[in-house]
Formats: sequence, structure tokens, C-alpha cells
Amino acid sequence: VVRDDRDDQEPCPKIPTEKAEELPKNETRKTCTQFSLFHSRKLNDPGLYGLSEGKRAFRRFAGWYFPRLAVHTFAVRRNNERAADALAAQTCGPRTLALALCSVEGRLRYLEETFRAALETRARAVPHPPERLFSAYLATLQAPLTDADVRQALCRALGEAHVPTDSHPGLQERLEALGQSARLAPPPEVSAAEVLLGPCRERLTETLDALWRKQLAPAWRKTFTETRAQKRERVQLDERLARGEWLDGALRMHHALLIERFDGPVAARPYLERLKLHPEVGAAALFALGRLDLEAGNPDGLWRVESALNRLPECAEEGLRLIYDFHRQRGDARAAAEILRRRRACEAPVSSRPPEARARRFGIGTQGLW
Repeated sequence: VVRDDRDDQEPCPKIPTEKAEELPKNETRKTCTQFSLFHSRKLNDPGLYGLSEGKRAFRRFAGWYFPRLAVHTFAVRRNNERAADALAAQTCGPRTLALALCSVEGRLRYLEETFRAALETRARAVPHPPERLFSAYLATLQAPLTDADVRQALCRALGEAHVPTDSHPGLQERLEALGQSARLAPPPEVSAAEVLLGPCRERLTETLDALWRKQLAPAWRKTFTETRAQKRERVQLDERLARGEWLDGALRMHHALLIERFDGPVAARPYLERLKLHPEVGAAALFALGRLDLEAGNPDGLWRVESALNRLPECAEEGLRLIYDFHRQRGDARAAAEILRRRRACEAPVSSRPPEARARRFGIGTQGLW
């Protein structure tokens, strides 16, 4: 973003700090160190904790302690970001900083929703990852994006609610602190990487391409293999239904989820509707319908998911995550914070969580490539 000359005439605003849930200064270093140590530990290494019983006890303690610690740690991190905004406003001016924040947030969010989605689609169709991922990403970044697409992504970022576990203040809050409105800057003619890295940029991009491809190749092949097997399952189930064979509830639910995966939510909805009263998988079908509603922005999904969770308490973590994301995207900070408290209250020890096979069987908590 090119510096705006009008910043020379505007005073730099004072960025307010966050008082709620903030730690004393002498506790900041200790808190951040504890948080970093926890994430750097290999909990599955028996040399760290000896007996498996002690390991399980530590896991239970960590599941209770670190979410509460994180609330205070993130308050410190958000204040650090506010201090960085204040310094940046003094250096380049509040108007220029606001343009940079909006441009980065809008373009990156749009790319996250398009480039990454296209990459995941490719992983299900091609057995090997692309040779030059970072080169393609760089080309996408430099390509002219339509103003409407970027503005829609920016509006979604402005409407998101702030919750205590955010590492950064919300974009709307940062702009208000700068006394600026949301605006997009035109794409730069020369990128910062070209200026700062010079001839090293291409060599660095090639190195990252090779490293990324090497690290992701096993997961990419696994995704491709699983997708191919699921396509065969889908064809076999279609043929059995066409012949009039009887399928139990679990197979019919699996078939509906395969239809969703390959044909989309609209095609899968009639199959799920027919299963929502089924004695075995009715709750799972209701959950899936609620998930589709929430992902489409339909508030009807709230009561569907809540009703399903009354019968599937082991899926509370995934269900509350869906409800939390829905409230946050709609900008309802109070509702999102309440769901966050419910998620912490229902956290179960690792040993008591349902096996992944059970969750995957009903299409709940499925994991993607990433």
C-alpha cells in the first residue's frame, strides 16, 4: 500500500488497550512461556511422563487448565497487536495503515475461500500434489481480483464477532481505533517480496514448493485413495438401491453423506430428510441437516443441531463448533461467547472421547486434507 499524503495532516489516534481478563505485567512472560511449553511437548512420548496413567492425568489437567490460561494469554496478545497498530500508525499514518489492513484481510480471505477450496478439490481428483504450489499461489495473489469478490470477503471479516480466544482484535475494532472506515487499496504494481527479496524470491519460492510437496505428499495420496474408494462405494450403493435391495440405517446414512460429498448438499438433503425419523440414525440425519443449514447461513440449523445433540451427547464438541461459527459469522458476540463457555464445560478427557470411526460413520467431525 502506497503511503497516503493525507496522513501527514491527520493526528495519530491513541489505541485503547483491553482491560477485561488482562494479566498483570509480571505474569505475562510466565504465562506465554507456559503456553508455548505445552504446545511444544510431545504428549505421546513415554519418556516425558513415564507411566501411561500419569500421562492420562496430565492430559486431563491440561484439558482443564490451558483453555483457561489461553483466555488470559490471548488478551495479552491482543494488546500487543494494538500496540503494534499504534506504532504503525505513527510510522506510516492511520489512513495508510487502515488501507493495508483492509486490503490484506479482504484479499487473503477471498483467496482462502477460493484457492484453497480448488486445491482440496484437486487432491480428490489427482494422485500427486502440484509441483509449484507457492508459485501458483503467488500468481493468484498478483492477479487482478474483481472488486466485488474482495469487498464481499471484506464485509464478512468486518461482520465477525470478537471472542476471548482471538489472538488479534477484530478488523472493525482496529479500524474504529484508527478513526478510519473500511476501504480497499488498488493492487500494487510492485510487490514487497520483489523489493525486499530481489533475485532471491524465485529461489526461495522453488525451495518452499519442493518442501511443501515432500511434506504433503503422503496426506495428499491418502485423500486421493480414500476419495476413489468412496466413489466406488457410492456406485455400489446406487446399484443396490436401484435393484430394490434393503439397506440398514447406517448404510443409508453413509450413502446420503457420499451423495453430499460428490453431488453437493442440495442433492443429499432429500435422502437425509427421509432418515431423520429413523430409529437408529435419525439423530445423525438431523445433525447433518442442521449442519447443512448452518453452513448455508440458515438459522433453522440451530434447533436441528441442538435437538440432535440431546440424543448424541458424544458429538457435542462438533455441534457446538458449528453453532459457534454460525454466531460468530453473523456478528453475535454474546451468543458466540456463550457457546464457547458451553464448549469448555463439556470438554471430556481424551480417553473418554468417542472413537473417530464412530464420528466418521455418521458424518460428524470428519477431517479434511489439512
